[in-house]
Amino acid sequence: MEVLYSFVMGVLFLTIGFIAFFPPPKLHWIMRFSIVFIGMGFILYSFLRLFGLISY
Repeated sequence: MEVLYSFVMGVLFLTIGFIAFFPPPKLHWIMRFSIVFIGMGFILYSFLRLFGLISY
């Protein structure tokens, strides 16, 4: 279930980040990149957990 939550959070952050890139710019460029990178991190984490490459 944790994998699903992190995947949904990643999709949410990526969607917000990509929408912020369309004109007119809604956020400063560093904020847009930060939001996209956070989303990519959530999605990467969910895939790594799904395939058993991360365990704790």
